[in-house]
Amino acid sequence: DEDDEDDAVPPARAAGTASAATRIPRSAPAYLHRRRVAGKEPGGPRGAPPPRCERDVLFFSSGKDSLLALRKWLRMRQAAGDSAGAALGRLTLLTTFHSRTGVIAHQETHIQDVVRQARHLNLDLVGVPLHPRREYKDHVGDALDLIKAEAKREEEGAAALRLIFGDLHLEHVRGWRDIEMASLTGRDQLVYPLFNESYAALLDDLEASGVPCVVSSVHPPEPSEEAKESTPGRDRRCPLRVNDLFGRGAARRCEERGWDAFGENGEFHTLARVWDVSSDRALGMVASDPSGCEF
Repeated sequence: DEDDEDDAVPPARAAGTASAATRIPRSAPAYLHRRRVAGKEPGGPRGAPPPRCERDVLFFSSGKDSLLALRKWLRMRQAAGDSAGAALGRLTLLTTFHSRTGVIAHQETHIQDVVRQARHLNLDLVGVPLHPRREYKDHVGDALDLIKAEAKREEEGAAALRLIFGDLHLEHVRGWRDIEMASLTGRDQLVYPLFNESYAALLDDLEASGVPCVVSSVHPPEPSEEAKESTPGRDRRCPLRVNDLFGRGAARRCEERGWDAFGENGEFHTLARVWDVSSDRALGMVASDPSGCEF
């Protein structure tokens, strides 16, 4: 089988990638980063089991929507009574990538970029190499089994997994997840923190994070004949280029030219350069957490 010729993706080439490349297994899901907790070894026992043996798994593709979903999820957990340290200790980022190239589909970022993000934010990260002869859901199922096994190893018992997605408003994408992903955990365990949030609120939160989000790929859509007829004078030049900074101005230009302001229809994707600000600010931490955990 040609997929077994090597056991690792080559070092990254992406502009945002850390210089010290992590070895990336490409045959099966694996932990690519483990959260550091003061006084404990990464991946070691985390002390007494929490009241709820739950793990939150955030599907994280390196861009602005993933970052915003992470920030909103953390606020939700704190509103539910969790400390930030406890919530982050139960969170795992899950990132899929091409098994040969290490590139994240559509984003055109590299799995090494996400490793760098996880290191800076001090979060668990599971990388999931995708192979063309297997179904996407099967790859994800293997990754979730790995996370469950790790939870059991850490003496937290059998873990119930919540799956978190950064979808903004596309009903057909959410509908697909509600069918395919629900078969892995149960529909009531799927969470969409950003769904139908106003773009004004999302832009406010992105600015609050201070994280520069750089355009990593652009896929200009071909306007329909109906759109051409209804807006004959519209400027249809591409409003974004790779390496542009995404913000209010970029969102406004996209809307003016008939694109979704956040690229939700696939018009563009971004890389969230979380390492350009403190991890506390990137996560939305207003003060150090009383649990004593490192962020």
